[in-house]
Amino acid sequence: MEIEDLIARGTWAVVVHPDFPERVRIVGPTSTGRFITVALDPTKHPAVWRPVTGRRSEAIEIAYYRREYL
Repeated sequence: MEIEDLIARGTWAVVVHPDFPERVRIVGPTSTGRFITVALDPTKHPAVWRPVTGRRSEAIEIAYYRREYL
């Protein structure tokens, strides 16, 4: 699954939208080079997040990743 691939690679940037501060998004490339954006909700365990949805990243998200991660 692409989400697990992205997490395992550890090559992602975190985005927090001011309208949804409790939910974070991570943006980054999978091992095939495809950029995805995944929305995550917190759980009772601080180190565990639950994926809500995932999709192909938009150009602005990829640009953010490149500024923050590279």
